Amino acid sequence: MSRERERIAVLATRLIRPGEVVMVDGGATTLHFARRLASELNDITVITNSYAVAMAAANNPSMTVVSCPGVFDRHEGAVIGPDAITFLARFNANHAVVGASGITREGPNEAHMGSAAVKRVMLERAQNRILVLDHSKFDKANVELVCPMTSIDHLVVDRAPTGELAGALQRARVEIVDGAEG
Repeated sequence: MSRERERIAVLATRLIRPGEVVMVDGGATTLHFARRLASELNDITVITNSYAVAMAAANNPSMTVVSCPGVFDRHEGAVIGPDAITFLARFNANHAVVGASGITREGPNEAHMGSAAVKRVMLERAQNRILVLDHSKFDKANVELVCPMTSIDHLVVDRAPTGELAGALQRARVEIVDGAEG
């Protein structure tokens, strides 16, 4: 899904402006986003629990990168746990950009419980909450609900969902930024 994730990254980067603070969690799609952000924008503060995201953002010398402490989860390539949660709760952000293992009509969900907690605090601390994921995650339920659909402002995807999921997004007033639109 590299091509789809790259398209999602392009679209999500358009939602960010120079001088803003962006919380970014770990994952394949958020890593594509961090790389695109570093190549296209300047003067961004990136707060992340992901070493890969931190390294990608640090490639742009104008970016300030803030890394979370915590327990390293090798499956996620990111830190999780109470230290990460407490640390993130100290900050305010213009945007949170998070991925998810799946999304159902209830909202985004996560296969790794420690990651779900990190995503929740990032979403709570941000003015604008952006979920980035590809269509393979549609209607996939995993172990833990990250948040209700109403806690998401933008869903950035490679193609728009249909059916029950599309209806739930519309009812929650989530703006869909669809990669198929050009």
